[in-house]
Amino acid sequence: MTARKLQFAGALFDGKSARKHPVDIELTPREIILKNPGHEPIHWLYPNLRWAANTTNPFYIEQGEINSEGMETLVVEDPDFYNSISKIAPDSFFTAGKKAETNWKIYVAGLLVLIFSAYVLSRLCLSFWLAG
Repeated sequence: MTARKLQFAGALFDGKSARKHPVDIELTPREIILKNPGHEPIHWLYPNLRWAANTTNPFYIEQGEINSEGMETLVVEDPDFYNSISKIAPDSFFTAGKKAETNWKIYVAGLLVLIFSAYVLSRLCLSFWLAG
């Protein structure tokens, strides 16, 4: 059994400047901890984060409001990062940035009801037309 890798190197963009801040990243079950030498550690709780759209390698994680000046972005180039975070982070972290998927069972059931209703309506109209 291999040990889980929980520490990575990355770059933090603060959303206020184009400056890249190198950080050491530590994954925990509750949060991502960003450590920059000479600064206090920064704690990012998983519920406040989202994957940036369509990023695979390097990986981009965002925190903050999209329309504000404070959107912070964490960039990690290590390909093991996704596997490690998917094992330790809560499942809700991965669904936050995704689009709602179609529930095909409800879609098919609605389509069958529509077809059945059209059949019944056509039979009723046909019986009234022939009776009249």
